[in-house]
Amino acid sequence: MAYEQLKKYRIGILLLSFLVSVTFYIVFLYPHFSVDSYNYTGHYPVVNFFTNGRPITFAFLNILSFINLDYEVAFFLSTFLAIVIISISSYVVFLTLLSRKEKWSKLNVAILVLSVILLFNNVFMGALFLFPEVILPYSFGILLCSLAFRRVVNHGVTLKNSFILFLYLSMVLAIYQSFAPYFLLLTFAVIFLFPKASKQNRCISFFWTLGIYFVSLLTNFILMRFSDGQRTNFNLTVIKDNLVKIVKSQEFLVLHSDNLLTSYIYVITLLVLAITFVYWCLRNAQKTSVLIGAGFFILIYLSILSPFIIANDGFITPRSIVVFMGLPSFLAVIVSLLHEDRLDKTLNFFKIISSGLLIVLVLSNFASNQFLFANQLATNRMDKEIVLQVQNVINEYEDSVGINVNKISFIQDDAPTWSYVEANSYDVLPRSMVVDWSIMSLFKFYTGRDYTRVDMDSKVHEKYFKNQNWSQFSLEQLKIVGDTIYIALY
Repeated sequence: MAYEQLKKYRIGILLLSFLVSVTFYIVFLYPHFSVDSYNYTGHYPVVNFFTNGRPITFAFLNILSFINLDYEVAFFLSTFLAIVIISISSYVVFLTLLSRKEKWSKLNVAILVLSVILLFNNVFMGALFLFPEVILPYSFGILLCSLAFRRVVNHGVTLKNSFILFLYLSMVLAIYQSFAPYFLLLTFAVIFLFPKASKQNRCISFFWTLGIYFVSLLTNFILMRFSDGQRTNFNLTVIKDNLVKIVKSQEFLVLHSDNLLTSYIYVITLLVLAITFVYWCLRNAQKTSVLIGAGFFILIYLSILSPFIIANDGFITPRSIVVFMGLPSFLAVIVSLLHEDRLDKTLNFFKIISSGLLIVLVLSNFASNQFLFANQLATNRMDKEIVLQVQNVINEYEDSVGINVNKISFIQDDAPTWSYVEANSYDVLPRSMVVDWSIMSLFKFYTGRDYTRVDMDSKVHEKYFKNQNWSQFSLEQLKIVGDTIYIALY
């Protein structure tokens, strides 16, 4: 099929993009809460506009708090609009990629479709949809990456385009830094591996793209300096510890997809796509392309993980490396752009296997998204039940003693349980009942009472909570003294 012929189906492509995104994320339209969400169910103004170097996201949260829209309405609209914007992003990326080749076989179109579906519709992205309060600005970050990629393809290396791309990437970083590697992934896949330009122009384009990318990163780093809490640390000991953590996490991440996908399906898909690419390069005497492709893959991989080297804790979460799940798409895009050779049965065999594995990977991501959301609802329900049990104890105490409890104090037991759901990745579904920054908002939301938080009384701790390690909620974790309830968090 010719590109001009495929362009006629633009409306259908857009509708398909929307249908895919709705299918993946429709469950997230049901009311749910992340550990942060409870802070945005009422008038809770954000103190620092530049928090975490994301002024656009926190400007949105300031507006959300200021207008004080009903949280269910706000979260529903944010999630729905995010789905629409992500589908538009897929549409933009697909058409841009489609324009890179004049003639397409049905097999290559299928591989391209699957690669774009996987790019923005996966369980790592689903981990971001768990945060309905920020998913709308986050979706704009994805759209900006898509538009930046389209500008590179359509306008190339110009001074004007450099400035526009810098603005796009700076806005992406000011929304959510983890999306920026999408720009490198898409640009490297299309512009450099199979360019129509000379090697000299390829080098110019390569360093031009990297230059804009790093200047944008530097600008965002400067924005972080205005934040109260610094999330970066340049202490050599911290950097060394972070490097060790990152290296140790790779096996679990690559082989088991951080416990969010069926083990090995991700890495098998990557390997088969890589073998397909290498086979084509060697078959067509393009050994240099193998090295270039490997180099770009490594650069993208480093762009995803390198921020954690200077992080305060160096801890990697799926939502913070969402582009990682797009790495198979990087290779799949390249495979779909390979020069056609219908007589090469081996290449076609590899492509068929690749498309089959991409289908399995996409379906696995879809199923994992559903399980992820089901576990989120279960987490919300259990947090609510514990809060209401605590409130019942308070009500009984107030009725029997005649003293109003208006103060609350928390302390974790010796080994607090971070999540109710052990099967999922750490930090994907944390309990709000154990997270320090959300627990007060959690209590206010479900009880309607505005308790004052106080420090744990040392005598109460020594007598009732010291050296304790509970595995589930019990009334032993509660102690009321006067107008204060003391709670040990298991």
